[in-house]
Amino acid sequence: MIVKRIPNPKSSSSKASRVGSLLDYIAADGHQEAEKAEYIATCGGFISDSFQGCRAELIALAEEATRSKDPVDHWLLSWKEGEQPTQIQCREAVEVLKKHLGMNANHLAVYALHRNTDNYHLHIVLNRVHPETLRLSDKGWCIDRAHKALAEIVQMQGWEAEQNARYGGDGAQLNSGPQLEHRAEPSTRARDYENATGEKSAERIAIEQAAPILGDARSWSEAHERLRQVGMRYEQKGSGALLWVGKIAIKASACGREFSRKRMEERLGAFEADGRPFKSNHAMNEVRPLDQNTTRKLAEYRTALRQYRAEKEAAQTAQRAAHRAEHTKQCQEFRAERAGLNKGAQWSGAALNVARSLLAADHAKRRAALSERQKRQRNELRPRFGNRLTYEEFLKAQGDEQLAENWRYRQSTTQTASIYGDGEALPQRCDIRNFIAEVQYSGKERIAAIHYHAKNTPDRISFTDRGRRIDIWQRQDEAAVLAALQLGAQKWGVVTVTGPDEFKHLCASLAAQHGIRIGNPELNVQPQQAQRADGQATSAPPKPASAYLLHKADILNRVAVRNASQLDWMIAVRMRVTGHNQRAIVEALEAQAPQGRAAENRNWKNYACRTASAVFGPRGDRECRHCKLRASAWARVEGRESVLHITRTRDRGHGR
Repeated sequence: MIVKRIPNPKSSSSKASRVGSLLDYIAADGHQEAEKAEYIATCGGFISDSFQGCRAELIALAEEATRSKDPVDHWLLSWKEGEQPTQIQCREAVEVLKKHLGMNANHLAVYALHRNTDNYHLHIVLNRVHPETLRLSDKGWCIDRAHKALAEIVQMQGWEAEQNARYGGDGAQLNSGPQLEHRAEPSTRARDYENATGEKSAERIAIEQAAPILGDARSWSEAHERLRQVGMRYEQKGSGALLWVGKIAIKASACGREFSRKRMEERLGAFEADGRPFKSNHAMNEVRPLDQNTTRKLAEYRTALRQYRAEKEAAQTAQRAAHRAEHTKQCQEFRAERAGLNKGAQWSGAALNVARSLLAADHAKRRAALSERQKRQRNELRPRFGNRLTYEEFLKAQGDEQLAENWRYRQSTTQTASIYGDGEALPQRCDIRNFIAEVQYSGKERIAAIHYHAKNTPDRISFTDRGRRIDIWQRQDEAAVLAALQLGAQKWGVVTVTGPDEFKHLCASLAAQHGIRIGNPELNVQPQQAQRADGQATSAPPKPASAYLLHKADILNRVAVRNASQLDWMIAVRMRVTGHNQRAIVEALEAQAPQGRAAENRNWKNYACRTASAVFGPRGDRECRHCKLRASAWARVEGRESVLHITRTRDRGHGR
């Protein structure tokens, strides 16, 4: 789950225009794809019950803040593929965000849940003006507060947290994550450009190349000379400075706060400009791929993008020329008709004034008709070309879904699975059957970590003993998890398990079988044998609805799952691993998921189709590959002794 603050794209527009356009967008009012908004709701001290009334109140309250140019914020919360929030969860998320941003329950907010992408996302329009005091909430470093709110939402509602999230916590107490060395990162807009095109942004190039040069420079002349060699230049702009990356200018502080003009002058003295003429380096104009693993299609994408731009620009240029010619022709006609009134002295006095008035009215009608027709033609041209394809969409269109998946998840890493305990701070050698230990030393012969690997796989580390924590890398390998649990039990007696729910489930199962004590309260549930649907073991898959119930009982007997949507996702992944196709998973979810969940007020057909589609999508492919070692165990849950291989076959005729 991620959070993002969307900046105002038109800072020069009026408050009423900006807020009205924003509300129209999130409500999909007047758009062709109006079905993208699953529902829209409000919270706060609104007086009106209708959407139009709430819209008027939001605009009127924004107008009251005369000293603030932009008192309305636009936020976005996005869930992972397969996660589907309810209306109640969306409202809870909005209230938590308001609380962390320094707003109370009376602050006005309009939010809409969109489903027009693979990820459900919630658009939130917040008015920072208090409806009673008319005071603005302090904006401050709002993105940090939003990340705290995100951690609380994830913990409260049971969603899967992002890897390396800024904050994490249990209950209401939020704890910051591990302290990382400060390093400049490209802005949100730059990262959006990179995700769309597959190329490095100017900000990333500056961070990678200009930052080391500026950090090592001992004088302004040295900095200018070394920057010139890589096709960059540092120049003064007002009270700050710009860094030119080829022909693109960015703020100097974008590649690090320490490289702003003020900080640089503190280190190098008063700014000295480089008076020499600057010539752009040809290397700066070359395409720089963001990910080396997906570069083989980047040249083709660039060629297709240039062709798209050329065709679109040619069509727009031809249309503009045609419209300009029509406008010129009409002006000439109007001029000739006005001159005709005086020709031959046909009209004079009051009659001439009346004729001029009638002719002016006729000209106004014809001008309006031409303007409307040309606007309609421009609107008809726009869908002809559509939006340009992103790099990921281009890869999918080329039929290379695996490469598209690699690009989409290029920064993803498996969620860390660990067990903890109380005891010695340094790792100690333990002889575990079938596993070999390799000691990693730090300075002064001090043990830093002990890596364990199976005898038959010496090149693959199974788990690592770090003293008070054991990190498990092969979290789907029962032998590796059992060995790590035995090591933890030998060291501490009682272990605490962290990681994904499926990993906790596996630990609970192995601990129950081998008498290992687990400190997690939610895992201390005595496992019960799941009842088979027909009482007989069979190699054929059971009915989808029966398989759903068997997996649900097995999961809930092992681990506490607070979020029903996450539970359905886990069941659907299991069913795919055990050989059920997409249509069967849709059937099972549509039949069994609504039981006892009437308060969620969902479109269960859409819910089932979206979940199954995500399970057979990129995220589902990754999870199923990680879970294939559990296929036999999950087949036994369904009452079978064997299981079909995992396939990537998708039932495209259903739920799309």
